[in-house]
Amino acid sequence: MSNTITFNDKYDGFNIQASKAKQHGIILDVLRPMIGQVTTLLSRHSRITVLRFDCRFPTNWEHNRKLENNAMTRTTKMIKENLQLKRWSGHRDLISGWVYEVGNDGRPHYHCFIGFKSCYRRLGAFGGETYSGIWELIRSAWKRTTGGTVHFSKNHTVNRTNFEQLNCCIHHISYMAKVNTKQFGNGSTAKNFSFSRLKSTSTQRCNQPATN
Repeated sequence: MSNTITFNDKYDGFNIQASKAKQHGIILDVLRPMIGQVTTLLSRHSRITVLRFDCRFPTNWEHNRKLENNAMTRTTKMIKENLQLKRWSGHRDLISGWVYEVGNDGRPHYHCFIGFKSCYRRLGAFGGETYSGIWELIRSAWKRTTGGTVHFSKNHTVNRTNFEQLNCCIHHISYMAKVNTKQFGNGSTAKNFSFSRLKSTSTQRCNQPATN
């Protein structure tokens, strides 16, 4: 599979985690759908929440690409089905995405994000062995599916009228599109990334600062 790579630290007006000097490349085929889904969700709701996290397999996990992708798909489905319940505020517009990687230690893992309309419900907390709220929902879904662990990165609240909040969110999740540790071109027919396909209901987009 051929992928378009950029080393520019900006794309479509957003700051991204690329650097020509450091040879940190970003795969546009991964970046574009992530930006598209976040901005689409923002076109539907004036205030959204985006969470990024990493899913890792247990040490005794037997490597199998298709089974790994199936586990990630089941986990994502489980999280979304729960978020659609009334006790989780009954979310209907949900975005998500995952990217498969193999670290320098040879162990596979997934970088993931999920987004939804912001609500007054607290996200919960995490730290050490203690999890609550949506963090526990995500952790328990992955553990139930694989027995593995979840590392939580960061969450963003983005208001449609605040470009800096959107820019910060895009910069953060652009890490998922980095070239390093990707498995493209290894002969596998399994997917290396997957994203939701929420459709926009308007052309409205967060205003960007003027450029000279």
